[in-house]
Amino acid sequence: MKKKTSINLLSLLFILFFNFPEGSTNPLLEAEITEFSTSPDSFIKVEINPVASDTGYFSLDGSILETEEGIAYIDSGLGHHPYVVITNDSLLSGKISFNPEGDILKLYSYGRVCILKFGTKGPAPSPLIFESCANAFVGSTDYFWTLDASPTFGSANDTHAEGPPWGSGGLGNTQIVINEINVHSSTPGGNFFELYNKTDSSIDISGWQIVVDSRYTIPSGAIIPGKGFYVLWQIDFPPGFDPTVTADNVYLFSADSIRRDQAGWSHDHGIDTSFIRYPDGDATCFTGYNDTTSIDFEDGIPTPGAPNVRVTEVEEQQNAECGVQSAECRLVQNYPNPFISETVIEYSLSEPSVVSLQIYDIQGKLVRVLTKAKKEAGYHSIHWDRKDESGERVSSGIYLCKLSATLHGGSASGGQSEDFSAIRKMIVLK
Repeated sequence: MKKKTSINLLSLLFILFFNFPEGSTNPLLEAEITEFSTSPDSFIKVEINPVASDTGYFSLDGSILETEEGIAYIDSGLGHHPYVVITNDSLLSGKISFNPEGDILKLYSYGRVCILKFGTKGPAPSPLIFESCANAFVGSTDYFWTLDASPTFGSANDTHAEGPPWGSGGLGNTQIVINEINVHSSTPGGNFFELYNKTDSSIDISGWQIVVDSRYTIPSGAIIPGKGFYVLWQIDFPPGFDPTVTADNVYLFSADSIRRDQAGWSHDHGIDTSFIRYPDGDATCFTGYNDTTSIDFEDGIPTPGAPNVRVTEVEEQQNAECGVQSAECRLVQNYPNPFISETVIEYSLSEPSVVSLQIYDIQGKLVRVLTKAKKEAGYHSIHWDRKDESGERVSSGIYLCKLSATLHGGSASGGQSEDFSAIRKMIVLK
């Protein structure tokens, strides 16, 4: 990243007190940024309102464009059309660039500053490759910006009107929300995004789009049952759909191309940690763009297609099982659950014990013995890779995990009766 350069005092004085030739006036009363793109080249469209000009002449000569990547002076001779398209070729001081994940764009022009924040830096979406981000209303806030698959640089925008939930736009006007985000998974199933239906009735989401750097269109016939889930797995990510672990955004568009929900993160939440709404569908803000503004979200245990679980709940549970808050034997619910390829099973012992941890199918048939050995008191965990005793992957369905413990450190091969046993239900997906 280039080192940010500050605008010096002389530059600001030039902007504020620039004098036109005698007998002329400054026709540039307002200059609004109305469309921009970050790839393959950086474009900015500036809309000019030459209300004080009888000749139609206007100029941005001497104005300054700034991003977090640097600054540049705008060249002269930008034309007579009300839509001026600024490219790197028309910047006097050379090329300027955006951070495509998020940036702050500022236009300093004759005593006025126009500021636009997008991606992880503001509510306006980050443009996709070969697309733009456009504003339907001159003078409106960043909340009314939206993605435009057909850029209209040099002419009027044709985008949908959007806005925050207290406005007249689409944001927040939805019963389907982004419910869980996992972009740093270590399991074979990989990363995923989960949607949730807040209503009691089934909703057809055919043609809806989940957007992260590119568009994933939900197939025809996709229906989310009431209080149900829809999970987009990494294996189905389209080309260019590449969420960044440290900072990125996800947007949800309905089939009519209106943005309904969004969320963002601005740091790595950790391996196998999800960014979740809790409880499911708890949505009060639809304009989050980083960790601070995505106020409905918090860290959770990966539970694709199942109710969300907060990390704090698991940590409290683990502390209790390790004897910090209590000295009990306990079998914790596996996570993720449901799962596709691998899950983690955790348990705790109040004292040294002979432990047997076994997997059964719903018919009661033994599928796998995960461990049968003497264990010390405290917290333990083990992974199940969905395989049976012969090394074959088991079919999807419901399975039971049983923990049996003989306390006081008896022999692993002894015949002592169980002092503790517990069973948890696990769900294996296709």
